[in-house]
Amino acid sequence: MYLYVNIFRIYNLLFLTNMCHIYNYILPKLISLAKNLLTVSSRHIKSLFSLSYVILILQYIL
Repeated sequence: MYLYVNIFRIYNLLFLTNMCHIYNYILPKLISLAKNLLTVSSRHIKSLFSLSYVILILQYIL
């Protein structure tokens, strides 16, 4: 019984650190992607339309 509890604790710890790593890795990528989308689309498309489009995408992600 004690062995199973320890294994469960180790698994939880690994899962939590993995989640933190995923958030630290993915969030900056998403932010940079959004910035790139903003700059690219405001160059090519009308800025108001692109801004609303990016906000819509961000709302869909969050």
